[in-house]
Amino acid sequence: MIDQKAPGLPFPKLKKNQQTGSKPRCHLFISGTKDEVASRLTALIESWGEVLPTDAWMPDGFTQCEEAELYKAKRIIPDLKLLNSLKNWWTGCSGGANENAQLGHREYLHHRWKARAPPY
Repeated sequence: MIDQKAPGLPFPKLKKNQQTGSKPRCHLFISGTKDEVASRLTALIESWGEVLPTDAWMPDGFTQCEEAELYKAKRIIPDLKLLNSLKNWWTGCSGGANENAQLGHREYLHHRWKARAPPY
């Protein structure tokens, strides 16, 4: 099947089945100048962090629509040693496919984070 985008729809860089829900809302939220996006992201985490305009995030509005698999995201984590540590930690915390399928997404992530401390 050809991966076709949706020309003529509100968000032409997204697939037809991605035109509603959290996907376009995420892209809209992180669309704009680096200063605007950093300010919005900081507002989400202001009690415990800050996002600077020099930071990187994915996806990047509608410019770069791919979502990051964190341990593969060289654009976000250019340090290969840290990237590999994160990959080893992440894959080391994962259970088998059946276990993962039985857990809801939020519970699965919570399970992974409780399993081992992150490598940083």
